[in-house]
Amino acid sequence: MKKLVLVALMLTVLTGWSLDETLQEIGAGVRTGVGNAEEGGKEAPGAISEAGNKAEADAKKKDSEDEDDNKED
Repeated sequence: MKKLVLVALMLTVLTGWSLDETLQEIGAGVRTGVGNAEEGGKEAPGAISEAGNKAEADAKKKDSEDEDDNKED
């Protein structure tokens, strides 16, 4: 009976240590994810603006090419 209690106590201690380590790893992962989300949030407006400017430039270029094609006809 004493051996069974000792084994149960050892398993409880080992499981608790493993759980604590796992929770620390999960916490580190969450902090990393939050940091990445904050960084992405800061960069997003610039990237959206840049994509909009590129799309506008491409549209103007296409319109210009279409006008040139119509003049040649």
